[in-house]
Amino acid sequence: QLAAERQLSVPEFRRQVMAERRIGETQYRKELSDQLLLSKMREARIGMATSKVTELEAIQWLRTQKTSDMRTTESHARHILLPAADEAAARQAIAQLSEVRKRIAAGKLDFAAAARELSKDSSAAQGGDLGWAPEGAFVPEFQEQVNALQPGGLSQPFASRFGVHLVQLLDRRSAAMTQDQQIQAARNILRQQKAEEALRKWESEVRAQAYVEMREAPR
Repeated sequence: QLAAERQLSVPEFRRQVMAERRIGETQYRKELSDQLLLSKMREARIGMATSKVTELEAIQWLRTQKTSDMRTTESHARHILLPAADEAAARQAIAQLSEVRKRIAAGKLDFAAAARELSKDSSAAQGGDLGWAPEGAFVPEFQEQVNALQPGGLSQPFASRFGVHLVQLLDRRSAAMTQDQQIQAARNILRQQKAEEALRKWESEVRAQAYVEMREAPR
């Protein structure tokens, strides 16, 4: 994985690491193993702390806040969805929606008409219209594309767990959070606070257990 991130073959990456770090493969593997173990221990400690945030704690926290100032961003989008059961089908769907996008961008095709004709989503009858949706309402791949668009903008075709999409953002607005959204936002804030507290405590424990021996150089 590390080699792929640097766009190198594994042997090339191995040689580069050994040259840069002046260490052997065995030592480098041990360092990586130690880092992964520490990371898992840290995640476990944080997970134990954040899993204990209850709805009651969130409500109590909200009582100390000015909830009228808590707002969320809502997006009004529409999309065309083509199923993609495998990689070959996904490539074909991407190619098809790329052509559709070109025609829409050139003004030769109406997005809603294309959605009614092509989309396999339940929103097809409404021209792909998904209505107003708050931040986080969509799956991460879809939400990321919506967030990157300006009103009127078209995404490039992209894949999600549901298939291949073409998305157009119609509008974006700021809206007051509902009570449920406020509680969820409060829980997220409290989780973050508990995660930071747990991390500080864990790091303090690790430092307290550390043992350093200072030795004079042999004569």
